[in-house]
Amino acid sequence: MPRLSQILLGLACGWVLSRLRLVPGESWLDGPAVAAESALLVRGAALVLVGLAAQPLVRGASLWLLVGVVLGHAGHGLLLGWPLGLPAWDVLLVAIVMGLASWGSTRRDQSDSVAGVPPAAAVVPPAVAVVPPAAIGERIGLFLAGGAVALVLEVVARHLRLLGGGLAQDDSAFGATFLVLVVVGAACFGWLASLRLFERWSLPFLLAAAAASGYAGIATLERIGQLGAFDQFLRQYGLDTSWHATLGADALLAGASLVFPAFLVGMALRGARGAGSLSSTLVGAGFGLAILPWLLRGDPAASTGTAELFAAQLLPFGVLVAVLGAGLALLSVPGRSARARWLTCAVASPLVLPVLLAPAKPLFLLSPWEKMPTLPFLAFETSAGLATVESGKGGLKLATLDRVALSPGLDGVRAEQQQIQSAFASLPPGVRAGRSVRVLLVGQLTQTRASQLIQQDAALIDRTGAWHAAMPRLEGELLEDFALPPGEVISPSEARERLLAGRYDLAIALAARGDPPAWRSLGTRPESTLVARWSAVREPFFGRLPDSTFAGSTGGESLYALAGSGLQDLALGVFDGAVRPAPDAPGRTEFVRLDGAPPRPTPLARLLLRKTWRPDVATRAVTEALAQDNSTALTRGLAEFWRAQMPSSPYETESQQIELDPGVLALLRESALAAPPSAFVRGAWEWLARVLVGKRDIAAIEAYVAPVAARWAPWPELEVALARADLEALDPDAARRRLEPFAGTAQPNGTAQPNGTAQPNGSAQPNGSAQPSFELLTVLGQAHEQTGDGRSAIRAYKAALSVRPMDRGARSRLAMAQVRAGDAEGLPAIRALLQEDPGDEGLKPFLGPGPWPHAQDGYAPDPRTH
Repeated sequence: MPRLSQILLGLACGWVLSRLRLVPGESWLDGPAVAAESALLVRGAALVLVGLAAQPLVRGASLWLLVGVVLGHAGHGLLLGWPLGLPAWDVLLVAIVMGLASWGSTRRDQSDSVAGVPPAAAVVPPAVAVVPPAAIGERIGLFLAGGAVALVLEVVARHLRLLGGGLAQDDSAFGATFLVLVVVGAACFGWLASLRLFERWSLPFLLAAAAASGYAGIATLERIGQLGAFDQFLRQYGLDTSWHATLGADALLAGASLVFPAFLVGMALRGARGAGSLSSTLVGAGFGLAILPWLLRGDPAASTGTAELFAAQLLPFGVLVAVLGAGLALLSVPGRSARARWLTCAVASPLVLPVLLAPAKPLFLLSPWEKMPTLPFLAFETSAGLATVESGKGGLKLATLDRVALSPGLDGVRAEQQQIQSAFASLPPGVRAGRSVRVLLVGQLTQTRASQLIQQDAALIDRTGAWHAAMPRLEGELLEDFALPPGEVISPSEARERLLAGRYDLAIALAARGDPPAWRSLGTRPESTLVARWSAVREPFFGRLPDSTFAGSTGGESLYALAGSGLQDLALGVFDGAVRPAPDAPGRTEFVRLDGAPPRPTPLARLLLRKTWRPDVATRAVTEALAQDNSTALTRGLAEFWRAQMPSSPYETESQQIELDPGVLALLRESALAAPPSAFVRGAWEWLARVLVGKRDIAAIEAYVAPVAARWAPWPELEVALARADLEALDPDAARRRLEPFAGTAQPNGTAQPNGTAQPNGSAQPNGSAQPSFELLTVLGQAHEQTGDGRSAIRAYKAALSVRPMDRGARSRLAMAQVRAGDAEGLPAIRALLQEDPGDEGLKPFLGPGPWPHAQDGYAPDPRTH
């Protein structure tokens, strides 16, 4: 086969292997995951297609062919990256190229031998002149061995992915590394498999050995995946945990765990002999991938006490099938004596020893790059990956799937709150008036999400996602005894049918971490349904943004909405069926125009960046596109803000890490003063006020926050920031006068609860609650203390604790104020706090008879994160 044809066939095969992958977001109804049955079926189909193209290959895979596979896979996965997913015209074109290259190979091989007699015996070595095709028994054995090797490699890869970034680009890096090692193994050791002595024996034997070496891969990952060992492993190569999920770290992890299987597979591919041998192996590998999800199907109603099967426990099954398949292939090799066949089977039989000697046990690789160990409340295997419920910041319980977050941490609660509020605010007025909104949630239901949906008058909450079979178990741990409205967990296909039948008033897909959704359209939109699909802009948008959620929709227009936690955690939503608000409506959804997807970097460029820097780069691209398409003070201010952001020292506070210059603040002030602020603008200014307070920039607060607060008064959140600036300026009486009018009044309509943090039970602060915010009451208490009014301070702190009962800072301030005021409850409260934390030096002086330390004048530390 000419070298050019070999390279061309290899390029086409590598392209297909990279292209035919389903990644999270293939369907927006799947959420931030992908159905394993579909994903592995598509990847298996790619291997079958490559196997069919390899049918004519008589003397195995040449080095030129393997190099072409590497270039095709890496070129698509690392330099192009998208589109991924189901076959399209490009796959058809590549399949034609594969067919032509394969046909050329067939003609060449036929010209090498006519009726078994070489046409040019003088130039064709006798050792390679005639290669009989694979017998039927040999093909069946290679089919079984190839399927078992693919299953074992997928088991190792499932655990390897737990140490990556959970993105398609990480899978491309892992796959490219494996293929490079296959080429190295073929180049360095393939000559051994090609020796005349081992002809027809080497392929089945090496396949069985590759399956057995999966134990070495799992053992390597178990060693690296321990807390501290992960950092040690990277430091051997000049990296550290800050380089996690980059090209270097991914390549090192894949190389360490897959080097032995890759070398053996490379040797096996070089040693394949006989038409149909290589094809049977690859087709079997495709079927081996396709059956893995069915082997991992568990009982949705299982409990933590139920014995369950984990992916690592499939290794013995894979090795046994590989050895049995190899034995059948060895016994079926044509032209060998029975004694030789049974002797080679005996030589291969020790490959089952790892099954007998190495215990098959579950392996949990839970973010070993973190500073503290991850201790999950719940962990179980699903066909889609390892599902866990674990503790997050602020006491929130987080759900993950293959280490990709299915629910937000404390920092993402406020951003999700605005996404949910914007979606409900865009419903037709008649739907909201009934206070019985039927909701389809694409994603994992948690206490914070459920409480926010209920506050927005959701009367029914159905939920769906690619991991829907695991949702009941996750909900049992996440929701505990939380009272839910009616609703059920349904599959994405059932959700599609109900959605198209008009059974929901609102379908909402919340922004999630990971690969952005493809946002594929559905059928004709029901006129009574609003669909709001959110996507985080921290990851690049791939492909063109859709005009509509529904194909062939003629009613209404598709609107793009903006939400976020202040100016951070930005999300872009596509709304279908939304009611466009009046331009001057207060608290309205912030709709923007976006003519096309922002420019995207290549996956390789992203992999060369530390993962902590990537969100800023992606968000900057989106805000630049928004500023170009809208050219308003708000969008220009957003673009200028993200242009100014840069990597900061980890020793700075959260507020100090944020870059704010007067030009950005002036643009955002202009936007806020021009019209009644939208929900996004209101949230942005509340966040900006907190950041400026954290920076202790009194001049900026007076210049930018004060005019906005005065223009749209009453605005309690901004008044809190101004009050804290008053305290900083040693004017506590002014701070008291600012906050006292809000101490017993309700929040204005459309205003998000200022603190936005979770309660101890995990539920978000209720929107529109009649009680003032925790921060307002805490700062008011500090103002009373600094003016010498201890009794009023005690009342303010008690009111704050009614909002957040377990807050230690408020409990400490209350106890100290009570001791200073001579309240009998003060001393027992001090003792209880010291019993919880004996090292609290600030409380110890209050155990004595006095005089006690006075309340600190001036700066009032933020009780939250800034």
